[in-house]
Amino acid sequence: MSYKHYQLDDFLLYQPFREWCLAPDPESDAYWQGVIEEYPEKNEIIQQARQLLVSLHKESNLNAPTVKQVTSMWSQIDHYIVSDEKQITPNRTFRFLATYSAAAVVLLVCGWAIWSYVLKPDYSYQSQTFPIRNTLIEKVNLGPSSLMVILPDSSTITLQPNSKLSYPTAFARNEKREVYLTGEAFFNVTKNANKPFFVYSHELVTKVLGTSFTIKAFEKSKVMEVAVKTGKVSVFSRKSKSHSFLQKDQRPNATLTPNQRAIYTRDIIDIEKQLIENPAPLLTPYQLGKVSQYQDTGVGAILDNLEAIYGIKIEFDRNLYRNCVLTASFTNESLFDRINLICKGLESTYSVKDGKIWIEGPGCL
Repeated sequence: MSYKHYQLDDFLLYQPFREWCLAPDPESDAYWQGVIEEYPEKNEIIQQARQLLVSLHKESNLNAPTVKQVTSMWSQIDHYIVSDEKQITPNRTFRFLATYSAAAVVLLVCGWAIWSYVLKPDYSYQSQTFPIRNTLIEKVNLGPSSLMVILPDSSTITLQPNSKLSYPTAFARNEKREVYLTGEAFFNVTKNANKPFFVYSHELVTKVLGTSFTIKAFEKSKVMEVAVKTGKVSVFSRKSKSHSFLQKDQRPNATLTPNQRAIYTRDIIDIEKQLIENPAPLLTPYQLGKVSQYQDTGVGAILDNLEAIYGIKIEFDRNLYRNCVLTASFTNESLFDRINLICKGLESTYSVKDGKIWIEGPGCL
């Protein structure tokens, strides 16, 4: 086969060439090396096409444009081809169409490359840690059980299986305490108001001063989660690769308190604040026992107690329920079981939205 007239677009569209670039073997290596020796003037074009295909292949699964976007690209290309056809003479038509055909392919492929590397930045764990790898300590948990990690500031991290964590050898000289996570880990952060603690986990950045929380952020997962046990946590959606991209006045996408979680859906780039599935009481069992018995108690006081026990805001119309009283005794019921029992006694319903519990009903007027 002759490659004398092959240009960049021809190689990009030629299936055997693409197979060699993306899945080379000794036979294909020998064949294409022979092509380069036979057509040395094509070596530069071949290397350009090969590099472009390999680069695009690495990002294609996550960052390829949609069918609608590709269709839009081709529509614009066709528009320019038709416009220029009107300006060329018949004897030059074939040469111009060939030129624009090649340009169209290159434009489409380059557009794909721009989409991959500019519009869709790489926030992977590897991408964030590799440039500063010489200053970091990496812990990798490939075992079946959790791994305890103690940071230089005495913060502790429980690293779950199939997870990685990177952190600097010391925080002393840094304005911020910064660590990098892929996978799942529970953080118990030592409080330091002068040095906020940041966790970079792919597209998410979690900022705290001193608290305990869990992050689930596996590289190939479509959903990531930050759940708070104690304290307050700010969660940001990543907009820049810069480690200092957060401005002092930048507002978080979600601010979480105990028993709340932020769910980040990567496909739609959205953060939703929710309650965790099984909210845990913030009080000790002894303290909890003292506030679990209610005798002809106003509903407002009962709900206020539940707010204090679980640290979760309960919204209801105090005017409607001001005359409602209940007698109840709680033992091992979950928060939602308790809310459900209260609502049954009041002929009311409840819903969970934006990390809060909302109670609605006729009240006791």
